[in-house]
Amino acid sequence: MSTLRELDERRAELTGLRQLFETATDELFEKPLLRSKIAARSAELSGLERDPITEIPEAELLFGGRAVNGSLGIDAKFASAVLESYQDMVSNHHGGRLHPSMGGTGRRPGEQESRLFLTALPRGSFGLRLSQPQPHDFIAAQQVSEAMEELTSLVESAAAGDAAFAQGVERFHPRVLVPLRSFLDTLVNRETTVTIRSGQRETALGSEQVKAARNRVAATRTETEEVTLAGVFRGVLPDSWKFDFIPDEQSLISGALAEAVTEAEAEAMVPHYGHRCRATLSMTRYRTLGRLSRPTYELLRLERAL
Repeated sequence: MSTLRELDERRAELTGLRQLFETATDELFEKPLLRSKIAARSAELSGLERDPITEIPEAELLFGGRAVNGSLGIDAKFASAVLESYQDMVSNHHGGRLHPSMGGTGRRPGEQESRLFLTALPRGSFGLRLSQPQPHDFIAAQQVSEAMEELTSLVESAAAGDAAFAQGVERFHPRVLVPLRSFLDTLVNRETTVTIRSGQRETALGSEQVKAARNRVAATRTETEEVTLAGVFRGVLPDSWKFDFIPDEQSLISGALAEAVTEAEAEAMVPHYGHRCRATLSMTRYRTLGRLSRPTYELLRLERAL
């Protein structure tokens, strides 16, 4: 059960108990018992709101429109296409979070641990529940859960407007855009609406919002150029492949070592901490409809400035 669904059910139960309390007439037994239950459920709800349980990766995709038959069923080919594109979004984003310099094709870091299973068919508008029912590595499961929640926000930003999407997409690896467009194409082609619930995030896209999101994602282009900047090197973490650099007369920039950088080259960068250096970087930005996202950086080479 998603965190949002569990919160909704706890709140509905608490509302029902309070309504019962208002109509109860037994002052000796019924009201004290209800008062005790209300206090206990309120404490549980407050605890869940304060510290949500998100260790289990889970998402609910609820659909309406031509691809579903009310709350009775869903078109098999539509479901297959949606499942494939959503799984690829999760694997690509999870891999990009683990290793920001992940290549544009090929192996994805953490791909096996990001696998999801179809575990239920929630009713309402007909839906699909994807989760990891028995994760073995709870740290990895938490990371996948966070990736799924962030993807829900990305879909919402794609429908919200150019500014929101340009700001939201900058945190994602370019490989996420391909399955995201496929996911939205499938919805548009079958004139289908969607509600996505994951973690504490929920977004609902009507027909026009789905079309707007698909058009915005389809128009987005990745622009990459190589730049060389002089400044002060603020360190590298070979284990996480992250670096910090302060270019002259600019703010701190952080990024990842490029995929082509070897472990030996990364180790050789460590003694340059605090020194003036010349950094050769790959700078990537997303150009959406009329907007340009903030750049992200990969460090290609580093040399001590003379």
